[in-house]
Amino acid sequence: ENTYMASGQIERRFNGRDTLGVNQIKLRLGFYAEEKKRDYDSRYFNYVAGRNINPSIREQPLSTIFSAANLDPVKGLTLLEGTNPEDRYTGNNRLIAGYLGTVLPFSDKFNLSGGVRVEYNRKKLVSGRTTDEPYSEERTFVLPSLNATYNFNDRSLLRAGGSISVNRPEFREIAQYTYYDVNNDFFIEGNKDLVTARIYNADLRYEFYPTRSELISVGVFYKYFTNAIEQVTSSKPSAELYLTYQNAKQAYDVGAELEVRKSLVGLTESAFLQRFSLVANLSLIHSRVELDSLNPNNRNPVTKKQFALPPRALQGQSPYVVNLGLFYQDTEAKWQVSAQYNVIGPRITFVGDVFQNPSIIELPRHTVDVAVTKGIGSHVEVRAGVQNLLNQEVRQYYDFDRNGAINGTEDGKSFARYKRGVYSTLGVTYHF
Repeated sequence: ENTYMASGQIERRFNGRDTLGVNQIKLRLGFYAEEKKRDYDSRYFNYVAGRNINPSIREQPLSTIFSAANLDPVKGLTLLEGTNPEDRYTGNNRLIAGYLGTVLPFSDKFNLSGGVRVEYNRKKLVSGRTTDEPYSEERTFVLPSLNATYNFNDRSLLRAGGSISVNRPEFREIAQYTYYDVNNDFFIEGNKDLVTARIYNADLRYEFYPTRSELISVGVFYKYFTNAIEQVTSSKPSAELYLTYQNAKQAYDVGAELEVRKSLVGLTESAFLQRFSLVANLSLIHSRVELDSLNPNNRNPVTKKQFALPPRALQGQSPYVVNLGLFYQDTEAKWQVSAQYNVIGPRITFVGDVFQNPSIIELPRHTVDVAVTKGIGSHVEVRAGVQNLLNQEVRQYYDFDRNGAINGTEDGKSFARYKRGVYSTLGVTYHF
């Protein structure tokens, strides 16, 4: 894959209420261009048993069954290539964008910034199978944004914002190419009918700063999607599980967020404890998707009945996210220590259907990361870290009753259970 990019920006400043830089009106004009080309080519091989294969070969473990001693076209195994024309494709994506933005400090209390970005995008993909119709999407998007800030005083303010953005399908999501995921035991194929999703964003946030290093923030947000891209099961007359990608007609996220940064300075007389600070972030999200009932991918190919699940959460969207952090910093002794905790609520790994394949839901997993940095002298810095310290299982379960939750009905019926492992690092940096 080769990607070529170019960008540029000019800025002009005008005097506002006075000659101070903070009160100047700013006008920005810029562009961005990107040309991406991918030539994808994969080869598929498999072992085939000979006509009179030695039965003992079939009983050998993986460590020896594919050894050179067992390669025999009659009494052993033969390595054959099964590559098909559709196992390769050529993709091209051209993006040309121009934008105009401004910052308007109307007063000491009220500031406004915003602009508009116009994007031209042409995406093409040609399959190695000549009978497949090439994929082509050519669109122009007008993407405005607006942000406003009102300062009640030096320590509190209100922010409001709105914007439109897009989510473009990847080459692998539109290629008429099927590959086998050996880790999860299913097939994944692209969808030539995918189109770019459009996202409408709005948020409102109140921020209070008790001190320069402390923050209490409360906010609400809303996202509305048209043609949201999701990974779903594919309706096929096969015992194997096939996944593909699909546009949802419309979807939305609505939620609230609380963020707190608190220092222990002033709460204790201990110099040691005053070096600690706490960070907490909590998000609550409600999400719903509506599918196009006229889309043939949402109907059983034989009975023509509704195939897709009824309104549900967006694939991958959790109802809550919690992040906690404890930080210690001793500037004089050159110590920095951090411990961070994270948990994400249950979420749909990929979307099932009404009749054939249930959705797969991943249950919450608690993670803790620890990092330590110590400066030695004026030039040396030692860093050590441990990620995923708890090493809890990734637990993915079948949602057999299609209610969007894992309860007693699905107890013990997992799609996958495994541990990611603990990742440790140790490094030394020398600053010249």
